[in-house]
Amino acid sequence: MPVYRGNAVTLDLEHVLHRLKITDMQTARNKKFVEALKDGLELVHLLALPQVVYREQGYTLVPPDEIILEGSTVLKSGMVSGKLSDALHVMTGIATIGRGLEKKAQEIKQENGLTASFALEALAAIALDSAVEEFFTGFEAEHSNGGRYSGILMSPGETAGWPVEDQRTIYEMHREELPDMTITDACLLIPKNSISFLVGVFDYEVKKPEEGHCSYCSMRDKCIYKRG
Repeated sequence: MPVYRGNAVTLDLEHVLHRLKITDMQTARNKKFVEALKDGLELVHLLALPQVVYREQGYTLVPPDEIILEGSTVLKSGMVSGKLSDALHVMTGIATIGRGLEKKAQEIKQENGLTASFALEALAAIALDSAVEEFFTGFEAEHSNGGRYSGILMSPGETAGWPVEDQRTIYEMHREELPDMTITDACLLIPKNSISFLVGVFDYEVKKPEEGHCSYCSMRDKCIYKRG
């Protein structure tokens, strides 16, 4: 199973502020938080360790809501299956930036640095998105000559209509490549700066990228692909 280890994450403060919807940096509260964000940027560069394990595989859709991967693994979401029509195959995987930033944020919080800890947690979430975006940008560049592109990223518990319980299913498929990762009884990944995903892989000549696909997604307000 392929494992992708990305470059060190470098975040731009302007992009971070845009993602966090901070437009007024002069209020006393925002000024302190923005300073904490600035201080945390170097920690992101040093401590975020991007890694993506993934697998491309065949699938079968069974109405109304089942997705059967390579003849055995079953995922259940009518919304997700509806987004896979005409896909050549699917890709499942897990992306993480490791425990480094999470541990540092906890250390800072214990020292009563609540603002700095909160800022670092916010930066960690954005760093994970950046790592995922870099992975898919590289995937599409690698396969551009073959006319393939990846569809919208969907994730159990994040994508509307897809129960978080299927995160355990994806975790079990990839756990051997992630020996330091665990999953809770509530199906949350540890380290928490991690995400499981499924995307369809399409032939560009068969299925053009669709318009208006953001409306169904619970991540639409923080999507790595929606910069406007």
